[in-house]
Amino acid sequence: MKYNAIIFTDLSDYFIPVRVHGAYSIAAHLRNHGYTVKVIDHQSWLWQNHGKELVGLVESLIGPETIFIGFSSTFSKYFREPLNIKDGLPNLVKFGRHPNLDGLKKEDCFLHMKELIDRVHLMHPHVKLVLGGQGLQTVTFHEQFEEELDCWIRGLGEDSILTFVRNVEKGIENPPIIEDVPPLYLTFITRRMFLIKRITYSNMRCFL
Repeated sequence: MKYNAIIFTDLSDYFIPVRVHGAYSIAAHLRNHGYTVKVIDHQSWLWQNHGKELVGLVESLIGPETIFIGFSSTFSKYFREPLNIKDGLPNLVKFGRHPNLDGLKKEDCFLHMKELIDRVHLMHPHVKLVLGGQGLQTVTFHEQFEEELDCWIRGLGEDSILTFVRNVEKGIENPPIIEDVPPLYLTFITRRMFLIKRITYSNMRCFL
């Protein structure tokens, strides 16, 4: 089967396999509007262990109707440098460049991932390459693959991805960077809810 969109995602360097909400939320949003989407999870492990097969799989999913391949990066690693783990979760206190990532080049990313990007860029020019998120490796990814990337959607992506896709279909050029950051109050509420959940969980543990 060929897909309109293919999205890579991951929660890298985590001690148990889990799914990240963002890519699946975007996929559901696109499906609700009639687009077919393939989400490829645990991408960093797949690149490291089955990279050649993964390139072949993705190429088998690309057709004339394919609009974009997305790389969700908020919690994913695409370069062979581990994310900074603190308390079992990626330490995302500082968005942007992580000190350990200074000096990384294209050659430092997963070998077969670079091969896929090069092949899509050269052999499937109708397929847009989209970087999504704002994580520890995002800035490095954007700097090293800026020539190949068609767009970087910074932030959540749910609001702007549909506009991006429809612009491509209409032949309208999208800006190279699209800001899709939630309002400050929404970020505040989300953090408060996360804190409440942590407090509730901690209190529940006292009764176990």
